Amino acid sequence: MENPAAPFDLGPGDRLIVEATFAPIEVRDEAPHTIKIEYVTSIGDTAYSNLEGIAMLINTVAEIPKGYRTNPGDKVTMDFKYYKNNNEPKPISQAEITSFTARVYFNSDDAQAYDIYPDLNNGCADIIKDGTMTASWTCNKAEIIDRKILEVSMSGTTPLAAGSNDVLFKFRMNTFLSSNDGDIKTIPCGFTRQFRYMEVDTIPGDISIAPVCVNTLRLIKLSGVDYSITQNNPNPAANMTSIDYSIGLEANTTIKLYNSNGEVVATFVDQLLKPGNYTLDINIEQLGLYSGVYYYRIESGPYSDTKSLVITK
Repeated sequence: MENPAAPFDLGPGDRLIVEATFAPIEVRDEAPHTIKIEYVTSIGDTAYSNLEGIAMLINTVAEIPKGYRTNPGDKVTMDFKYYKNNNEPKPISQAEITSFTARVYFNSDDAQAYDIYPDLNNGCADIIKDGTMTASWTCNKAEIIDRKILEVSMSGTTPLAAGSNDVLFKFRMNTFLSSNDGDIKTIPCGFTRQFRYMEVDTIPGDISIAPVCVNTLRLIKLSGVDYSITQNNPNPAANMTSIDYSIGLEANTTIKLYNSNGEVVATFVDQLLKPGNYTLDINIEQLGLYSGVYYYRIESGPYSDTKSLVITK
């Protein structure tokens, strides 16, 4: 009971208006439910009142469409849809949704090599809202979690309502050389709502990346670029050391240095890089680090690798 807060004084002949909120902890059928309220007076008398009502359940669907087809190296704009179930008579606006978190599981198999990877170098700025249900909403967060999940959180001042389409937002997906010979890759999704009385079914999307043909393979080889990172030279290093690395496809690339506790102690590269060969020169003295074993890690699109760097002084 929210208003009034107990205990309270009630004189003879006074009228009490009770405001109560029914917050179920699980999804329930739309059937009559009863809340029983017990009143105990200061002299020990007990009275009861019953509140009856029908629980509201709204059935909705979060979906990534199926049937995306692309070639290696292309960027594909994908939809994240949200709509009411076909058998649901109530409009989505009745749910009064003013915030949500949506997830795209693009590497659910925990693979080390990626066929697809979200194009998300600038956070929320890379999420497309124009022409969608969230055109007037605010994107609070858009990030990649554990290199497996695209997570997008949004909020709005007015409840979410269905418009001319059921697209919640759009995002771009990078595609790489397919490791499955053109087989369809499933892309599950998730949707976290703010109210428990909403039931959300999820429908996974899928994408097929064309297998590499002879001509495509030659074209890639002619570029002379593949993913790689070399051992720093010299190693151990006291003054200067160099690292050569190659980027296979345009992507945001980071090279960071970690100590033995897994803490980042230096960031050498953090930017969008074109395909090509690069050399990183590191001034050991300017790092201001103690002698010991450190680890540098590169992450670029589908590629990641870690090597050790020994500092001696």
